[in-house]
Amino acid sequence: MARPKKEKELNHQHIITLRLTDIELELVMKKAAAAGLSRSEYIRKSLLGGKIMVTHKVTAEFPELREEMKKISWLLSNLSNNINQIAKHFNTGGLHSQAVTAELERALDAIVQMQVDVTRMVGEIHGNLKTHYK
Repeated sequence: MARPKKEKELNHQHIITLRLTDIELELVMKKAAAAGLSRSEYIRKSLLGGKIMVTHKVTAEFPELREEMKKISWLLSNLSNNINQIAKHFNTGGLHSQAVTAELERALDAIVQMQVDVTRMVGEIHGNLKTHYK
């Protein structure tokens, strides 16, 4: 059985020729591969302002990192539980008190700190202490 055809507006019919240096082409190809996209898909998303998600897989053995990740996972689990309890409190008609607001702010601050810590650890693994979100 034949593959169903795309709708006409989804077919990419127009070809644009683009000249790149060897270095530029290599860079585009590496970025496309890192994003899990074809070269054409990567260039199309870049031109049209689409969000390009790049994922990194850590395969090396780092016992210290594994322990830190376990700790972060445990903390995130506890934070999730706290936030769920706060949401339940508000959703069941609970009064908004200073104590509840303070607990929510504490939980959110802890989440932000964990994001900073994880970003720092990833930077250390990749040899870049100034790793940041893109």
